Amino acid sequence: MASLASAAQSDIADLTEWRCPLLGPRGLQPPFASEVPSGLTLSKDGFVQRHADRRKDALAALKNVGPMTRGDFAILGISGLGDLASADGSELYIRLQRLTGLSIDPCQHDVMLATVAEARGDHPKKWWAFTPERKAMPDLRLPKTLVGGH
Repeated sequence: MASLASAAQSDIADLTEWRCPLLGPRGLQPPFASEVPSGLTLSKDGFVQRHADRRKDALAALKNVGPMTRGDFAILGISGLGDLASADGSELYIRLQRLTGLSIDPCQHDVMLATVAEARGDHPKKWWAFTPERKAMPDLRLPKTLVGGH
């Protein structure tokens, strides 16, 4: 079970950089420092975390990309700047809602618009600089009956 938990934790960290507790014989539990997989760190609250090396991860180096947005990109299949530059921020926002089955805060739409613009070579701007553009569009939050393809 410990090796399976370590492998799962490593996969989650590699794909999303999300913090999550290790699985152990008694279910979710804070790990001992010796049980934390290589490349991860143990926080005071018993969670493991891996941070992207921004020198090696061009997406993580974008102005508005933190661990959650990096995780969103993984869900969307965006693996590099070329993928992001060729995408449409509004379409990414809609697809993310459908893939996750969640109605996502419209501010994440702003983040998608900002990161696509930066990937295309625009000067980096804070995500809220894109709020007026997003507010000029129809509301793209999916109704709960449509989220997840239902």
